[in-house]
Amino acid sequence: MDLKFNESVMKCLECVTREYQTQEQTQQIRIPDGMPDIAVVLACWGQPVLRGKDWRNDNVSVTGGVMVKILYMPEEMGPVQVLESWMPFQMKWGIPGSRQDGTMLVELDLRSADARVLGARKLMVRANVGVLMQAMVPMEFSVCKPEAVPEDVQLLLNRYVLSLPRDAGEKAFGLDDTLEWNHADPKPDQIVYISLSPQVLEQKVLSDKLIFRGLCIVHLLYKSADGMLHSRDLDLPFSQYAELAQAFEPEATVRIYPVVTNVELDLTPEGALHLKAGLSGQYVICDRVGLEIPQDAYSPFRTVEPTLGQLTVPAILDERSVAVSAQADPQVDVMKPVDIAFWPEQPYISRSDDALEADLSGTFQLLYYDPEGQLQSTQTRWEDMCAVAADGGASAAVSMHPGGKVHYSAGILCADLLVDTVVTAGQATDMLCGLELGEKVAPDPQRPSLILTKAGNKTLWQIAKENATTVAKIREANGLEGEPTPESVLLIPIL
Repeated sequence: MDLKFNESVMKCLECVTREYQTQEQTQQIRIPDGMPDIAVVLACWGQPVLRGKDWRNDNVSVTGGVMVKILYMPEEMGPVQVLESWMPFQMKWGIPGSRQDGTMLVELDLRSADARVLGARKLMVRANVGVLMQAMVPMEFSVCKPEAVPEDVQLLLNRYVLSLPRDAGEKAFGLDDTLEWNHADPKPDQIVYISLSPQVLEQKVLSDKLIFRGLCIVHLLYKSADGMLHSRDLDLPFSQYAELAQAFEPEATVRIYPVVTNVELDLTPEGALHLKAGLSGQYVICDRVGLEIPQDAYSPFRTVEPTLGQLTVPAILDERSVAVSAQADPQVDVMKPVDIAFWPEQPYISRSDDALEADLSGTFQLLYYDPEGQLQSTQTRWEDMCAVAADGGASAAVSMHPGGKVHYSAGILCADLLVDTVVTAGQATDMLCGLELGEKVAPDPQRPSLILTKAGNKTLWQIAKENATTVAKIREANGLEGEPTPESVLLIPIL
């Protein structure tokens, strides 16, 4: 007879695409009338901004731009001059098969920015931006379980506790604040450039609400009234919550991916700085789910023909964040550092034995006054490596973000970074989908009632199945609670 199986449907999210693209934008800029001719470009900066995300069946796209600022020295050796430009970008990714609309998670980074002189009134500006895009879609999988199992049929049920992505979305929010200024610092007369670095410090799920808080580090480079350049870092705290479509258990975890969507900074006639910024807290919520999966069956008194299938679940095996310090020696003679920028690059992942290695890299840009009081700039590369534990069937997503402020100390450039790793696997396991049971027969009266056997490398289930008995009887006869050691000699009661 065929044993009936019930199916319970589980819902989660599956990441169908996780790809990193870079795009280099170039632009020619003419010097506006009224500004002096260019002698030399001193430095260039950029703030990447996300403008939009679009999902259309089999492809997704991301649009945005880089707010570029260029600092140059005029030919007549007057005050340094500031130019600005907007460099738009658009990137597209293909999605495997035609998919319904899902959720996109986007991370932006500026890989480099520079400018070169084409003439006294013209510049060529270049900005390289990287976009890491994850596309997640709803998926369902079924777990089979037999009902009304006869007493003589032994069923192997294994319990797995998995972390599954269950919800994703984003919470848009804004910052609108007048920046507090230390009266001991020189007041700004002109803003050279501004960059925002949002950092999430705390994140949690409370039933059907998502709560997160953090800091937006506002980095300013400005000129004071005497023409000198200064930089300052200001912290703007934020606290946000979002309503979720469903309630989650207390064990649920969340990861936030913050991104900047808009930046406006106004210098009022009174010398106050008013900031308006748009941000988006993109999130993925993972829930711990216990699955009880039937994986084998037998009977000491009848034939049992199992039908096996495979269950594949997009499980998260490990998730962590590690602090890394990037350091580099610019090998220049610095009298006074003015500004430091660090542009991290997306880690490159390679496999080595049972681990994944992530190559980390980035570029420092230092603007400084030399011993003669002249304004100079230099760029310095940084490279490092970190290992990620992952078995052969697992894959890792590694990303690198600012973890604090960039600084210059004892002749060394330093940037505090966070390296986030998420190890995932399409975890496949055997699952019973059906059982065909033969007629029950009487045991052989000539069989022994007790035998001795060495455990070896077999499990109690394998030993019981081979000897037509049960795991419970073997444990009872040998006083066992767990699995035996390979050297153990076991009493096997025969039913």
